[in-house]
Amino acid sequence: MLKQLFSLRRASGWMRAFAATRTGIVLEYLFLAAAGAFSATIFPGINWSVLAWFLLIPLFLCVTTVSAAGAFLRGLVWGYFWSLCSFFWLREIALPIPFVLSVVLAVFPALWAMLVAFLWRNLAYGVRDRLKGSECLAETIPFRNPGSAILFVLASASIWCVTEWLRGWIMTGLPWNYLGTSQWKNLPLIQICEYTGVFGVSFLVVLFNTALALAIRSLRIGLGTRCYLRQYPLTLAFLLILGCFSFGLHLMKVHKLHHESVRIAPIGVVQCDISQRRTANYELAKEALDVCAGLSEKLLREDAAARRIIPIDSRPDTSLKLIVWPETAVPYAYSGGQEISEQYREKIGSFLERWKVPFLLGSIDFQPSVGKSGRFDFDIFNAALLITEGGGKIQDRYYKVHRVPFGEYVPFGNEFPELNRMIGMGRNLTPGKRLNPIEVTPGIRAGISICYESVFPFLSRGHAVNGANLLLVISNDAWYPTSFESDQHYVNGLFRAIETRLPLLRCGNSNYSVLISPRGELLESISPKNDPGKRMRAAKKFLVPIPLDPKPTFYSLYGNVFIAVCGFLALCELLLAFASWRLFRNAQSDPDLCKALMEEKSR
Repeated sequence: MLKQLFSLRRASGWMRAFAATRTGIVLEYLFLAAAGAFSATIFPGINWSVLAWFLLIPLFLCVTTVSAAGAFLRGLVWGYFWSLCSFFWLREIALPIPFVLSVVLAVFPALWAMLVAFLWRNLAYGVRDRLKGSECLAETIPFRNPGSAILFVLASASIWCVTEWLRGWIMTGLPWNYLGTSQWKNLPLIQICEYTGVFGVSFLVVLFNTALALAIRSLRIGLGTRCYLRQYPLTLAFLLILGCFSFGLHLMKVHKLHHESVRIAPIGVVQCDISQRRTANYELAKEALDVCAGLSEKLLREDAAARRIIPIDSRPDTSLKLIVWPETAVPYAYSGGQEISEQYREKIGSFLERWKVPFLLGSIDFQPSVGKSGRFDFDIFNAALLITEGGGKIQDRYYKVHRVPFGEYVPFGNEFPELNRMIGMGRNLTPGKRLNPIEVTPGIRAGISICYESVFPFLSRGHAVNGANLLLVISNDAWYPTSFESDQHYVNGLFRAIETRLPLLRCGNSNYSVLISPRGELLESISPKNDPGKRMRAAKKFLVPIPLDPKPTFYSLYGNVFIAVCGFLALCELLLAFASWRLFRNAQSDPDLCKALMEEKSR
């Protein structure tokens, strides 16, 4: 048996020769494409989250045997198929979108692969070993210095986190399906998001992947050389994960809801389950209004009946304080001049006059403005409107700050109007300018996110710092009726509750109308609690625990300090690798330096 194991030395040489052939290269790229596609199963919809701890190993093992340019291409292939399968739900808008978008998204794992390959080539082996040639390196165990090995895996995880952060900002940003979101069910582990954001979880996942891959690489070489180093990086990864898990258990106890520290706010949520009707005619818009109004009236009647049965002075007041409708549930502007808009205002006004319960509605809204030509015009906003008085008068507004590119505006459409005609959707919405929590009822200050905004941490952080004591998400995922989009949207937004330690109430059009605790756990759902993603038409009163004196978290106050630390660590490691590269290149062109290095005693 030992003979067979030690014969791996000769077998590995044959494998390297085969890998250099055209067939070997094609098979390697096909393998990476399959590995990338399969890695998309870690996200909601399939939820094989345990695979996240191993998904980068194939890519790592491939990129550490090639140049930085070769690593970039391999990372591009892996990243393209990972992104394509993760975002394939975009096909429901237009089939080409996921294929084109994946080219952009693939650049980020490709950048990680290139930088990891650069670190590996210049730090895994000493300059003396590299001067001896590739045959020597194939038989040398990498990172014989434990400290260097630990810094390498820490830097690799840091680079991944920095690329994720960049993806959340470049080209308006897409902070969707970060690697850490795959662990959304692992409640103790994700509690560190209070300090690091979701990037801290991504860091742990990548750290374990690279440490395990390094151990596998060392083991393969060690079997042939009868020498195997202790894997301190893997030990460190285990200890960090265990430490974060234990700390998370402590944080879950600290942030457990206690009756003396919260007030209960009964808020009604309407889940109308209406198809996407952006260009609806009068009949379709009227149907949407009737459905939402009918569900609201049923909720109000049940609430009134409960108040008659249960004396208010015998138990805490559970009468409705607010009713929330989804984003643009009625596909006509509430303040518009159309007949359906007038009926919309009349219906809400009559509810308020009779029941005295405020409404928060998602709608398109308008504000007068002066265009570049000096002509009078209107700015159009995706808005959340608070209606508190009889007659349907708007009391307060929140305008969506982060618009969806190509859905709510065309990037550079103002500078190049032809783009609007070619790929626009007939409108360019104006972004809101403020993160203003709305006092929806006395003492309840809701930091509102409209649909896609819920995946951007900086928005919820801004609301929390500005005094919000409730995160409120209104969404309309009717654009994607047959895909995993709504599952992923819900999970990506869930982390905002942990980051800010505020309860999160989500009102969806078709599903995922839920209440999330500050610990990230599901408290209530309109659908059955074991299946919050089930589509159904219903309304429900949620008993929302509002913290009496919420304190902004570290992440709310200081943001991505963790990313700054990651960037500093990655930069230091890259500078060390660059210095090693320069020394190696100089030794190749300077015989005296080369001779001095070769004669130097190994430390």
